Amino acid sequence: MLWLGLVALLSACGRLEFDSESGHPDVGAPQLGAQRDPRLDHLEIMDATPSDVGLDPGLRLWLRFAPGDLLRDSVTGVNASCSSCPVATGGPGRDAASFTGTECLFLSDRPELHSQTFSIAAWIRPGNVGTAFAKAVGDSILNSWEIRWSAAEHLHLNTSDGASNNGLSSAVYMPGTWLHVVGTFDRGTTAIFTNGAFVDEHTRTLSVDFDDHPVSVGCDLDSGVLDELITADLADIRFYDRVLTPSEIADLASE
Repeated sequence: MLWLGLVALLSACGRLEFDSESGHPDVGAPQLGAQRDPRLDHLEIMDATPSDVGLDPGLRLWLRFAPGDLLRDSVTGVNASCSSCPVATGGPGRDAASFTGTECLFLSDRPELHSQTFSIAAWIRPGNVGTAFAKAVGDSILNSWEIRWSAAEHLHLNTSDGASNNGLSSAVYMPGTWLHVVGTFDRGTTAIFTNGAFVDEHTRTLSVDFDDHPVSVGCDLDSGVLDELITADLADIRFYDRVLTPSEIADLASE
């Protein structure tokens, strides 16, 4: 009821609009070629109160892409915002969302996402070069954390201290093929896993820098400009504020 009251208040103040097709709250998204879009300022910091009983307490964001509830974060119960939204599709034994190079989702920044130990997990079926899941930092091209893929058919897990990029990119993908990827960061040690198996890691003295940029799904924010929009399918996107164990990672890949 509190959320409904907030929606009504924001709508009355002109701070929240609704997508005419999906009926979801829509605060808009930055436009290509623009400076930092003021509509990003409408994203509010939300307290993470798990909306599904029995969730791992370390799970801080979870997009399941269920048909009819495509944009809902199962941890907070809050919908992602989008001007152009993905559509539901079938995934690897689960629901998924299809991105065609124009869609991007945004979720509000929250303190729970500012962790020096974390794990990022997702099912991806990559097409073109792009960024699946990221949290930009500062006014440059850096990200607090990011999973993306390159033209050389490598997966990248990037983090940043706000001044330089810390990247690990030894995992290989096949375009058009579903792959489960997990990236972990533990106070300087970055590791990447694919399909439940350890691939590589490296260690660098690094403290990840964070600010109030939103989380983006299906794109990246580079210098305030929307960039690296993907042509790909995504499923079961998760952020944990802890490092998952190898057995937990294997379990996620086999679910």
